[in-house]
Amino acid sequence: MTPKEKAEDLIEDYSTEIGCSDFHIPKFISGVKCADGSDEYGKILDEETFLLAKHCALVCVDEIINCDSYFKTLQDSKEFTKYWYEVQTEINKL
Repeated sequence: MTPKEKAEDLIEDYSTEIGCSDFHIPKFISGVKCADGSDEYGKILDEETFLLAKHCALVCVDEIINCDSYFKTLQDSKEFTKYWYEVQTEINKL
């Protein structure tokens, strides 16, 4: 999974946990909505829910980056951390 896909996945997961199960990230971000302001599922997208889900995803990624993970090699550790920093960057772009 690319960092961008992971970023979108985390935000979608948190938006579901918050209670907006029809939240569709790409449609919301690109601003593509139906004439009535809803997405293709008929759920009116809520910017506050999106921002809260984004914040939760960033907290999650921060915890992952800052955890004391043990890897067989230093290279494995660097690759793990690099990936999660890229995910963090992609979340911030959304």
